[in-house]
Amino acid sequence: LTVRSLYVRLGRPRSNLNLLLTLRRSVSNMSGGVITQVTQLHSRHGNGAVREVVEGVLEGCRKGTWRRMVRWCVEGELEGGEFFVKEDRGVEGGGVWGKRYWMDVNEIVPGVSESMAEEVRRLGRGINFLKICCGKVQQGIRAEGWEKVDTPKLEREVSEACRKIDGVVVDTIKKEVRRDKF
Repeated sequence: LTVRSLYVRLGRPRSNLNLLLTLRRSVSNMSGGVITQVTQLHSRHGNGAVREVVEGVLEGCRKGTWRRMVRWCVEGELEGGEFFVKEDRGVEGGGVWGKRYWMDVNEIVPGVSESMAEEVRRLGRGINFLKICCGKVQQGIRAEGWEKVDTPKLEREVSEACRKIDGVVVDTIKKEVRRDKF
């Protein structure tokens, strides 16, 4: 094995490492869904080999965001960091409903519409409101079957669960107001 043949054989792995370094540098000051968006832009590269490597990285970004989004929709928990839903943990009590959670439209990941993102935020916020302010444990969407990214399925489930949670929140507030708890 000569140095030249070794250099030739390591050309592709070296090229892939340089590409990953370039990707890393391009997102170093970013977080959440913006990383996925920038990686998505890199995946539009004209070179098929580059596109293949970036698609692998993009799949990892999507899965991470997907897991956090599903956990938010099931339990109302921002696991492992935020995505397009942001939280101010300093807000407590009555501010939980209006000020604790908000949506950063710049971090909405490709494939998720702004209206769906708003419903995702509302769903998790409702679950948390019931948990924090009313002591009720309420599940949003069902917990199983979310290993694979399936945006249309999630959109249907979130819409239905959002309507249910909104109804539970309204009913709970009516009952609590009658008891003078609020």
